[in-house]
Amino acid sequence: MIDENTHVKLKKDTFLPNKENMQRLIDMLSLFLKNANCVVLQADGDADLLMVLTTVQYARLESTALVGDDTDLLILLLHYTKHDTQDIYFKPEQCKGSAKRQIWHINVAKNTLGPNV
Repeated sequence: MIDENTHVKLKKDTFLPNKENMQRLIDMLSLFLKNANCVVLQADGDADLLMVLTTVQYARLESTALVGDDTDLLILLLHYTKHDTQDIYFKPEQCKGSAKRQIWHINVAKNTLGPNV
């Protein structure tokens, strides 16, 4: 096991494409976050659905925001958000350009679009 003081210098183009390296990095980060009392969830497949379902679950108790850069997240949030949840917001990650991104209030958007969308 590598201790926290060990430094490895590799280019990401060499390190990240290796599936074993990527999994070890994910495992290491997960352990670090768990030790810092963070909730860590790992998806078996596509993470979009897990992120959305977790957001909707947390929104049963309090207003919740999902920050991501995938249109699929917006569509899934519109589909899975129920009328009995607290406010859910979707904030696309800021792009490198100067274009300002819109923050979506999912509950309002869902009500505006109607039940058939």
